[in-house]
Amino acid sequence: MVANTLGIKERTLINWIIKKNEESKESVPVVARSGLSEPVGEEDRNSLIHWLNTIPTVPSHCCRKQKSYEGVKFLFPGKSMRELHRDYLESCRDSQTRRRAVGWKLINEAFHAQKLSVFIPRKDQCDVCISAKLEHITNEMHERHTERKPAAQQEKEKDKTESDTQTSVWTMNL
Repeated sequence: MVANTLGIKERTLINWIIKKNEESKESVPVVARSGLSEPVGEEDRNSLIHWLNTIPTVPSHCCRKQKSYEGVKFLFPGKSMRELHRDYLESCRDSQTRRRAVGWKLINEAFHAQKLSVFIPRKDQCDVCISAKLEHITNEMHERHTERKPAAQQEKEKDKTESDTQTSVWTMNL
């Protein structure tokens, strides 16, 4: 009845109640089902952070105006989190110290704590040009787009010069 009055789904209300009950219980350490796991030591965490700091990054000069990107280091284009995790596991196997590889969750937490990002900001590039760079469209489509681009830019400049306080010009990437 309360859920209908507030316009809330019944499942949402049940989840809130369950979450409240879980928070009130004392926290019990979670033990792996196999019973063989050990807690991750400080040395393992430090070696992960050291490894993350050795990854080559791209500076965030494209995003100076956006405060949310301040201090963020971007990985080179084409690098995904899965590839990063695979590289980390490989480096742990290959290392002379035979350090222990930590799990995905800890890698993800450390990755974000180090202000790293797989997102690459683009500067003055349209979706078609980015798709061509990543080879998601054919060369023929990109050439057609490139041929039409100067005409669109000239039209935009013409509209800018002809505009006045009464006329507004709206543009969009094609």
